Amino acid sequence: ATQVGAANTAYLLGEVFGALLFGRLTDLLGRKKLFLVTLSVYLLATAFSGLAPVYWVFFIFRFLAGAGIGGEYSAINSAIDELVPARVRGTVDLAINGTYWLGVAL
Repeated sequence: ATQVGAANTAYLLGEVFGALLFGRLTDLLGRKKLFLVTLSVYLLATAFSGLAPVYWVFFIFRFLAGAGIGGEYSAINSAIDELVPARVRGTVDLAINGTYWLGVAL
């Protein structure tokens, strides 16, 4: 149980770190480029989490996966603001951001 809690904590800390780091880099380098970078970080770190030979490697990859998804959140909300019409923006934002918590609940 302790390892599960620690892995989840690493993921959440990675999300905060990723949102701050990639949010800043998005401002400097552009949203489209960073959207692909954060998606790649998330996908690769998640895949390598499943291949981790020992717990501490798994822990590091969970942190990196969290960083990738944290960066995705900072990018997706800006994209919603720019691309979705104002009349449905709130609904789309809730649908996209709310699905995270649905996944956590499952």
